[in-house]
Amino acid sequence: MASFILSFSICFNFINTIFLTIIQARGMFLRYSYASVTNSSVFTLFVYPLISIASFVGLAISRLIGILSISLLFVRPMRNENSGIEMKLERSDFNFPTLVLGNFANIIIISSRFVCGTDGSNSIAFFMYAVVILNVLLTSVIGNVSTILLRKISIKKNTRLMIYSLLISLCVGLLMVVGVHYFSYDIIKFMYLRGEFNLSDVKETSSYLYELSFSFLFLFIATTLFQPFLTLPIGETKIVRLKMAVFFLLSIAVAAIYSEFKFFTSKESAVFVMYFSSINVVILALYSYVKYFQYEK
Repeated sequence: MASFILSFSICFNFINTIFLTIIQARGMFLRYSYASVTNSSVFTLFVYPLISIASFVGLAISRLIGILSISLLFVRPMRNENSGIEMKLERSDFNFPTLVLGNFANIIIISSRFVCGTDGSNSIAFFMYAVVILNVLLTSVIGNVSTILLRKISIKKNTRLMIYSLLISLCVGLLMVVGVHYFSYDIIKFMYLRGEFNLSDVKETSSYLYELSFSFLFLFIATTLFQPFLTLPIGETKIVRLKMAVFFLLSIAVAAIYSEFKFFTSKESAVFVMYFSSINVVILALYSYVKYFQYEK
């Protein structure tokens, strides 16, 4: 049942992504931010009561409700429009390095999850429970700050706004790390302690939550720093984008291979891949920001 619901969610989310891309292409960045906040807010609102009622199936249902909320509030009105702007897609719109760099956080999380599950233990469940909580801040707060930044700098270069956005990301990340340091056990206990999820599982998941929080701080910073570079024309920067994407993917591969040769536990491997990749992506983000200023001169 959970697999069916999640598969249904993926289908709807794919359709939503197409329409949200059109919203961005029209320059409606604030509306795009509202859509992202709606998805995360509705999911957060329903996740606890539904998990209490239906355990993991409830988690899947809450995810589906969040995705459907975007469809009803933002996608459906667009599909009912009688007029609008015709968007012409070209091959450059599907630039692979840009897709990699624009989704680096998801790629790092998926890669770490893969490494975490290689030993066949239930450690992958603790990893995912922790990531769900951390990812809420990344998508709902940092993602929307970056979207607003993208709107402004796509019109005019604004160094001051970039600094403000970076400070917000840094402050939110530091508050998250401090909060998780003191309340990780209580947070996990409140969110997940029910059914077969016992106190031992709470302890394991809270450990993941704290140890992964620092890597998410790096992801917050990198997400903000990457935005200016992504506003540059793809045609003029495609070689730089390709080199950065290759470096990024190689860093993940190196981290995964190194963790296997060192015979780390599944937890140690996942945490190592997260930190190694997130630190490297911050370096790439700083490099992209330098390139942004070079191309904008």
